[in-house]
Amino acid sequence: MATTKSAKRTIPKQERKRVVNLRNWRTLREKVKSFIAAPSKELEGSVYSAIDTAAKKGLIHKNKAAHLKSQMSKLQSA
Repeated sequence: MATTKSAKRTIPKQERKRVVNLRNWRTLREKVKSFIAAPSKELEGSVYSAIDTAAKKGLIHKNKAAHLKSQMSKLQSA
């Protein structure tokens, strides 16, 4: 448990960030899974957008984002 005053004030902020990050993770996973299940041109743009947004917000590393987009394009062409 937090002991200092500043650490105690930080706890609510961390909880809010955690909730937002979980929501963003869930959105990313759902879009990727739906694209894997049925690859299509319509879903491709939204999946790429979700991946880029996650990388921009720091949820995933930029290299992981590039790797995911590469994998999605391979699924699209196959």
